Amino acid sequence: MKISEILCVAGLLSGLVTHSKAATTVNAGTISNVTGPGSLDFTNNLYAVDFSQNLGNQTVNGVTFINDATPPAGFSSVGPQNVTEWQTKPEFGASPSETALEEIYSDIRWTNYLADPPLQANMNVTAGQQYRLQILFYGNHAADTRGWDIGVEGAILVDNITSLGVDTGGGLPAHSFNLGLVYTYDFLALDSQVNVVMGQLGGAALEQSDGNAIWQGIMLSQIPEPTSALLGGVAALALLRRRRSAA
Repeated sequence: MKISEILCVAGLLSGLVTHSKAATTVNAGTISNVTGPGSLDFTNNLYAVDFSQNLGNQTVNGVTFINDATPPAGFSSVGPQNVTEWQTKPEFGASPSETALEEIYSDIRWTNYLADPPLQANMNVTAGQQYRLQILFYGNHAADTRGWDIGVEGAILVDNITSLGVDTGGGLPAHSFNLGLVYTYDFLALDSQVNVVMGQLGGAALEQSDGNAIWQGIMLSQIPEPTSALLGGVAALALLRRRRSAA
């Protein structure tokens, strides 16, 4: 079956896109709480990068996060601003992996949406292979009121995510000292590089008081076998790309 046929069939089965009539709209993928290393998927990892000016490489559940100042082969990124030891890092526990994940969440790269380019990560992949993207982010203090968009391959997959999580229309979730956040997205690579962008990407109007995107880490792993969720995500991405190019 051709990729175009897979997109069509998957779209019919999945309804293409799930919309939320709220401040945050998740078009594809999921936003989840991180309470420690067990909240993340470390299997078949290809890239694990922490966004920090000077944090040493941290190992979590056997996977070493490389500092973006000296990125791994096949990886490049744009992160105009940084803060080291930003606000209060989360508390996940006392094990080496828990402590390392706390350190990853302690530093941020961020972008001034009024003057800087968006945050961006580019990772070499193999066309036709399936992958899982995980983006680590969180506002490390109660007054953090940021909102931005998450884009992959030119499509806005999350519109108006906030630094404290999904805004359901009733305001930002409460800050927690024991939480981080992760955006997870399964996809089929259509070319040799996946491009991930976070910033004001042209979706709905900014609803928060601060439009500066932040992130603390990013991971990419290979998925051995396709899933129905993956095929639905492929269809959603194709539809969003078509809508964006027609706008």
